[in-house]
Amino acid sequence: MKELKHEDELDFLVKNNSDKMQGYVLNRPLHLVEFASLVETLANCPQMISDWLNR
Repeated sequence: MKELKHEDELDFLVKNNSDKMQGYVLNRPLHLVEFASLVETLANCPQMISDWLNR
């Protein structure tokens, strides 16, 4: 798993079909309740995920 610190690293991994990554480019560290809320939101908004990955 790659820790992302820069937007160009994210772009490279997405273009090369990597599906495991972490780091501040994606989001700041979250408390468990915040993380659960984010997961719930993203699960209900697949278009948001698609738009973000295809930017």
